[in-house]
Amino acid sequence: MTTVNHYRPNLRDTFFQLFEVLEIQSSVLGKAPFDSMDEDSARAALESFLEVMQSAWAPAFAEGDRVGAKFDGKGNVTLPPGFNKALDAYYAGGWNKLELPENLGGFGAPPTVQWAAFEMMAGANPSVTFYILGTMMAKIIDQFGTPAQKQRYVKPMLDQHWGATMVLTEPGAGSDVGAGTTKATHVAGDEYLLDGVKRFITNGDFDHPKN
Repeated sequence: MTTVNHYRPNLRDTFFQLFEVLEIQSSVLGKAPFDSMDEDSARAALESFLEVMQSAWAPAFAEGDRVGAKFDGKGNVTLPPGFNKALDAYYAGGWNKLELPENLGGFGAPPTVQWAAFEMMAGANPSVTFYILGTMMAKIIDQFGTPAQKQRYVKPMLDQHWGATMVLTEPGAGSDVGAGTTKATHVAGDEYLLDGVKRFITNGDFDHPKN
């Protein structure tokens, strides 16, 4: 396995699943809320996305083991240079907005297309995949957040590529999110009192995002 050529997915199989098995071109694409994407644009998006995965993400795969992330003991974490280049290429193409609706500046892709892209990310370089959670959290804040939270966080998370994490795992629950016991008790306004224990969070601070 080489650092450059190790990732060679079968895009024809992906298209077969999307357009011949699931037939999303007639059941999903072109219909609200995914009316901004048709079959041609979905195919073109995934083809272009794959180019980024093969040219920028896959070459940095081995570097993650050889160099790794560096912690300086003062709260600063530096990623391998290739990881930062991979993230730069990802954001330069606006691929963090693939699944976002048009009102958030996104491509408006349905989950089927987004998960096809996610499979490419995980195949090309699974480590880098953990560093792009900001968009996912921005989407949740846009859907459930207060007006003040939306104004404060959504745009920077999308346009300045702020990082984010999920704090879900508990000592007694593991990956079983439903078994979690942490509770949020409403105090007043948008203030809540958290009672519980979390560990093994999905992400932490590192040198690429600006927040």
